Amino acid sequence: MKTILPKLKKIIKKPLFISAAVIVALLGWYFYANRDLGPTYQTAFALRGDVMEEVSVTGRVKSSDDIALSFEKSGKVTRVNVTVGNKVGLGQLLASLDSSEAQTQLTQAEADLRVQEVKIVNAEIALEESKKGLVDKIEDAYTKSDDALRTKADQIFSEPSFNPQLRFTLDDAVLKASTEKDRLTMESEMNAWKSSLVNLSSSSDLAAQVIQTKEGLNSMKNLLDKVALAINSYTLTTYPTQTTINGWRTDVSAARSNISTATTSLLTAEEKWKTADSNLVLQRAQIGSSLANVANFKTQLGKNNIYASISGIITKVDIKPGENVTVSSPVINLISINDFEVEANIPEADISKVSLGSPVQITLDAYGDEVIFKAHVASIEPAETIVEGVTTYKVRVEFSENDERIKSGMTANMDIQGKSETNVISVPQQAIVTKNGEKFVKVLKNGTPLEIRVTVGLRGANGNTTILSGLNEGDEVILSEK
Repeated sequence: MKTILPKLKKIIKKPLFISAAVIVALLGWYFYANRDLGPTYQTAFALRGDVMEEVSVTGRVKSSDDIALSFEKSGKVTRVNVTVGNKVGLGQLLASLDSSEAQTQLTQAEADLRVQEVKIVNAEIALEESKKGLVDKIEDAYTKSDDALRTKADQIFSEPSFNPQLRFTLDDAVLKASTEKDRLTMESEMNAWKSSLVNLSSSSDLAAQVIQTKEGLNSMKNLLDKVALAINSYTLTTYPTQTTINGWRTDVSAARSNISTATTSLLTAEEKWKTADSNLVLQRAQIGSSLANVANFKTQLGKNNIYASISGIITKVDIKPGENVTVSSPVINLISINDFEVEANIPEADISKVSLGSPVQITLDAYGDEVIFKAHVASIEPAETIVEGVTTYKVRVEFSENDERIKSGMTANMDIQGKSETNVISVPQQAIVTKNGEKFVKVLKNGTPLEIRVTVGLRGANGNTTILSGLNEGDEVILSEK
C-alpha cells in the first residue's frame, strides 16, 4: 500500500485527467494480487522401481605388482642387462655380481659329489655281492646239514625219517631216547628249512633267513653231538663190528666238522653283509651331504643374480657395472604389464555399502565419461586410515579385464555398486523427516497434508529411499512448503 500511493499521487498530479474508475481498478488489482492464498507445496510421487546404493570415489591407477628388486649379497656389479622401459619375462636375468669365488666353490662341491657318487655305486655293488655271498652260505649250510643228517648220522638209525631207532643197544636209555627223538624232530625241521630256500635270493628277507639257518645248524650240531656220544657209549658186541663203529665215528666227526665250518662261514658272510649295508648307509649320508653342499653353493651363486620375479616393465635401474652394492638395497624396480588396480579411501559413513566382490564402474580422465571399465572390489583393509581428520578405509579395486589403454598413474573415477532392491516404492530422501527416532512423510490428500509414519529401507544413489511400509504407489508426498 505504501509503495502504490506515491505512484497514484504522481498520476493525479499529471495534467491528464484520470477518472476515478481507473483509480479504483488499480486499487482492486493490487489487493487481489496480494491476497492470502494459503501455503503452497513442492511435491513428488511415491513411485515403484529399482533402488541401488552407490559410492563414488576417486583414486589413482597403479600396477598390481610394483616390485623393488635387490641383491641378496654384497659385491661388485659385473652385468646390467636391462634399462628403464624394457619388457622382461618371468625368470629373466636382469643383473649380476662378480661370481668367481662362488663358482669355484660350486665346482669343488660338484667334484666331491661325483666322487661320492662313485663310492655309493661301489657300496651298492659290495652290498649286492655280500648278499649273494650270504645266500650261498645259507644254501651251503643246508647242504652240509642235509649231508650230515642223511649220509652220516642216519647210518646208525633204522627208519630214520619216520621212526628212527638206533641200530645198536645202549645201556643209557635216556641218551638213546633223546637221540632218537631229536632225529625225528630234525626231519620236520629240515623239511621246513628246505621249503624256505625255494625262492631264496639276494632280495629275500635275509635277516629272517639267517636266523632260521642258525637254528638249523645248531639243531644239527646238537643231534650230531648226541650221535657221537651214543657211538662212543656203545659196548662192542657181535654187531655192529668195530670196523663199522670206526667208520661211523669218522663220518660223524666229518659231519660235525662240516657243520662247524658252515656255522663259521655263515657268521662271516653275515658280518660282511652287515658291514656292506652299514657302509652303504654311510655313503648315502655322505652323498646327501655332498648334494646339500652343491645345492648351497648354487643358492649362494644365485644370490649374485637378480631375476625378474614377474613378467613386467622395468621402471627404475639404479646400478652400473663396476659399482659396489650392499645387500638388500633396491636397485631395480619392476611393475606388471597388464595387471592394474586402483586404491581409494572410503569414508566410514559409506564403508558399510561396500563389500568384497562389489561391482565397480570406472572412468578414466584420459578417455572421458563415455569409456567405462569394469572392475570389482578385491580387498578392504580392516584398519582405519585418517585422511585430513576423517576416518576412512582403504579399498583396493581390480580391473576385471586387461586393457592396453590402462596406464599406471591415471586418475580413476569409481562408482562402487552396493546393495540393490528391485520393484520397490521409493520417495526422495528430502520427503522423510525424523521425530523421536521414527520416520515420517507428509502426504498431500485433497489439498490437505497428512503426516504418516513410514518404515524406510535402502537409500539409493539417485537420492531416493525405499519405503517398506506406510505409503502406496502414487501417493503425493510433500518435499517442501512455502
